Amino acid sequence: IITAVTVFLLPKWYRATASVLPPERGAMDMNLSSIYRGGLPFLGGELAIPFAASPSDVLAAIAQSNAVLLGVIQDLSLAKRYNTASVETLLKALRGNLSVKTTTEGIVQIGYEDKDSKLAYEAVQSVLTNLDRVNQRRGSTKARANRLFVEGRLKETEKALQAAQDSLKAFQLTNRALDLDEQTKALISSA
Repeated sequence: IITAVTVFLLPKWYRATASVLPPERGAMDMNLSSIYRGGLPFLGGELAIPFAASPSDVLAAIAQSNAVLLGVIQDLSLAKRYNTASVETLLKALRGNLSVKTTTEGIVQIGYEDKDSKLAYEAVQSVLTNLDRVNQRRGSTKARANRLFVEGRLKETEKALQAAQDSLKAFQLTNRALDLDEQTKALISSA
């Protein structure tokens, strides 16, 4: 009887969940939008997560990161809802109701519990949206870093090539060596 009374007196809690397919290592798509289209995003990169972490573990860690959760706090106006401006308090409340788990199959399950069913649903949707945003930013940052590296290497290689050409010309002038390319062209044109 005590259990029955307790069950009826306690407020109802609602749980919203979403399952995210595991990203493949080496896949080329950088955002979670591809999951909705049936694709799989790429999450390889230089995160501060142990080498042995699976792509699903990386995704789960990003979903619980401050970058994602601060976006959720802003999206859902949680400061107003919980009547506090303390980011630490809001992060603690959000993390208390949020669950992010990775199954043995590598599927990431994101859940949120709240007394308000609409808030539970919106919180999960906001986590997914902000997770997508963070992944897109990571992808563009990595692509830009790769581009800058390649541009730098190209400039270094062009300088090294020019130095080698200058050194060859200096050697040819000093040692009266023949320029075989120019001599070959002259022979072909005279024939």
